[in-house]
Amino acid sequence: MPLKTGANGRFLADQEGKPFLVVGDTAWSLIVQLGEGDIDRYLDDRQTRGFNSIIVNLIEHKFCTAPPKTRAGLAPFAKAGDFSTPIPDYFDSAHKVMKKANDRGIVVWLFPAHLGTGGGDEGFFREMKTSGRAHLRSYGRFVGQRFKDLPNIVWVMGGDFTPKKSDQWTVTEVAEGIREEDSTHPMTAHGSPGNSAIVAFGEQKWLTVNSVYSYEKTLFRPVQTEYERRPIRPFVLIESTYEGEHNSTPDEIRRQAYWAILGGACGQFFGNNPIWHYDGPGLFPTTSTWKQALDGTGSRDMTRLRDFFVGLPWQRLESEKNHEVVTDGLVQRKME
Repeated sequence: MPLKTGANGRFLADQEGKPFLVVGDTAWSLIVQLGEGDIDRYLDDRQTRGFNSIIVNLIEHKFCTAPPKTRAGLAPFAKAGDFSTPIPDYFDSAHKVMKKANDRGIVVWLFPAHLGTGGGDEGFFREMKTSGRAHLRSYGRFVGQRFKDLPNIVWVMGGDFTPKKSDQWTVTEVAEGIREEDSTHPMTAHGSPGNSAIVAFGEQKWLTVNSVYSYEKTLFRPVQTEYERRPIRPFVLIESTYEGEHNSTPDEIRRQAYWAILGGACGQFFGNNPIWHYDGPGLFPTTSTWKQALDGTGSRDMTRLRDFFVGLPWQRLESEKNHEVVTDGLVQRKME
């Protein structure tokens, strides 16, 4: 069975009802950029380090060697960008990747169609608008049917962009199409930076898990906002600063991860450049290969974070709001 909402509404639970702490990695281009051997190598490494969740694009628009094709040359659509023409062989291949992750106890937070920053060429927003409502609904039904047999899926709608209200049908048609075929897997969303899933897309019936997406240096505020939101639902830090990007430092990467969990999130996702694109086209220069980066400081720090929290009743953590427990630095924050 897929993950489900836990007893107090603030965490995700596994098939046995045990709290599932999301220890995530960003593997956006996994399906398209790697061959089978390297997919196994990546998943084996992440399993060994205690990662239990990964973010993956089902179809990739830009960040791979030959977008939107896989390393083996499979294309997702018979006509490029036409959501009415999905090619089963491509999605069968993606299904095998998801199955590999499931065999290792890794949940895939799967984007069926990433919109792209600003609705531009990093994603499919323009093609989705051109395809129209009926074809997007049909595509949603298609992928919902194809992947509903796998227990290790969390659907993620949107992707780096919050469309204006009049264009949000591009997201809702896919989501509701999936729901017609798959009523059990959790579903969340990913809008523009600074937006939670709820802020970006509202109180949608399909939105069962909330998310925080923020580059704020002090993540306490956005995490606190979502912790206090009603009705209560689980929320995860789905994206923040990546290792190897934005001049990040190791302490910053650690701090945002701990801030999320200590603030009431049900987990968080770590990101690394170049792991997320596997030496394909990226957004920032890098001096290492993705294979070298697997054993980077951030990866090792996330293992330590996981080892620390899984031994505790982390699902009972409550955000400290009155500065009665943690007081150091309060005066400085007020001055800032």
